[in-house]
Amino acid sequence: MIQLSGAPASKFKPICSAIDKLDKETWEEVKLELVQKKGISNEVCDKLEIFIKYRGQPLALLKQIRDEKIFEGSEIGQVGLQEMEKLFEYLECLNSIQNVSFDLSLARGLEYYTGMIFEAVLEGA
Repeated sequence: MIQLSGAPASKFKPICSAIDKLDKETWEEVKLELVQKKGISNEVCDKLEIFIKYRGQPLALLKQIRDEKIFEGSEIGQVGLQEMEKLFEYLECLNSIQNVSFDLSLARGLEYYTGMIFEAVLEGA
């Protein structure tokens, strides 16, 4: 998503660390940080905003992303879609997909993450 937004590769970590705050801050606050503190252009932020709004039930989200072709023409985007599809197949096989919400705004600003990341939340423990 960062690559498709037109951001330079050198800004990957700063962008991820800002986006990672979306569970505590509004997009407007995160965008302000990206522009004022991280040196990201408004144009790149506007493109990032398109991606980070995608969240919801996995299969419906996958269909929406495919229908809207947000990763069209991107090899890395297509690989990401394939990874999502494989994860969702596993979740269906485990009869767990109904317990999952998929969120493209989930990000980590750490370089050792090399693919899809996830969080688990235990409710009513």
